[in-house]
Amino acid sequence: MKNHQLDVADGGIGCRIELAALSGLVRVLRRADYRGLYAAANLVAKAFPAQNTAVLSNGRRKFKIHLNDIFYTRLLDGFVYETEIEALLNQILTPDSIFIDCGANQGYWSIYAAQKINRADHIVAIEATDMPFRRLQENLRLNGNSFTAVRKALYSQTGVDLEFETHPLRHGSNSCVHHRGKPGEDGFQREIVKSVTIDDVVASIPSSNGDVVVKIDVEGAEIEALKGARNVMQRGGLFIYEEHGKDTTCATTDFLLHELGAQVYLLREGLEPMRVETVPQLANLHLNPGYGHNLLAAAPDSALLKRALTSQSNAVRS
Repeated sequence: MKNHQLDVADGGIGCRIELAALSGLVRVLRRADYRGLYAAANLVAKAFPAQNTAVLSNGRRKFKIHLNDIFYTRLLDGFVYETEIEALLNQILTPDSIFIDCGANQGYWSIYAAQKINRADHIVAIEATDMPFRRLQENLRLNGNSFTAVRKALYSQTGVDLEFETHPLRHGSNSCVHHRGKPGEDGFQREIVKSVTIDDVVASIPSSNGDVVVKIDVEGAEIEALKGARNVMQRGGLFIYEEHGKDTTCATTDFLLHELGAQVYLLREGLEPMRVETVPQLANLHLNPGYGHNLLAAAPDSALLKRALTSQSNAVRS
């Protein structure tokens, strides 16, 4: 979050010490592109109480960080998370837009969307697992209930019980698809969560005639989520998703291209979106296997897609 102020929310002097240590660590490791940050921040966090928190604020939005949560540590240094997505949303969201944040975690993108969209029921943050959802609700209250939080799992059908593997310190990998541990082993747990489709979420929104933008990050369940979004795709909705760098099959893109007939574009910071027409083309662009690539997709006749491409091209040229 650019140009932010940092306020200690809970924990007293111990929290301030931890915050100073983490902030210094982030500033030092920024020069090395934050390599080693997760391991170092994890060591610092273990020395302090888990309830220590801080709030980032730039005057328009607030984001609460639990200091033992190494996933968000980089934000302490003014780091901007996924700048290419921020640039896209800044260009295409309007007061009448509908934004569906699938796998919202603690609400980073829903909070951002609330700066552009003036109806809380037009911003739906969907998070499946318990701990991130409770923190999502904290950020909802901090931001004046400016969006809607829903605890469900995105899937191809509504009302299915899905089993998630969860871990309090690895919430960015909570998944109903990828299982890395066993119940009770090293903090791993199981949670049963009811499913919902993207189509049903959008259909439940009052006056849902605006442009629909869907941000999907559901840890391996992207294809199942997209199976439940065919109506939104047909009405011209725009989908933002990630291909994980280690998946050379680019399964989500393959599904979008060949099953949904979508047009797909690679988002690149400071550059115009690149059309992706085949899976091998995208696989050959995987330059950061430890991270991934953000892409956008929509039906070929989507007016919102055309507007997004035009606005991105104009922004790059200016």
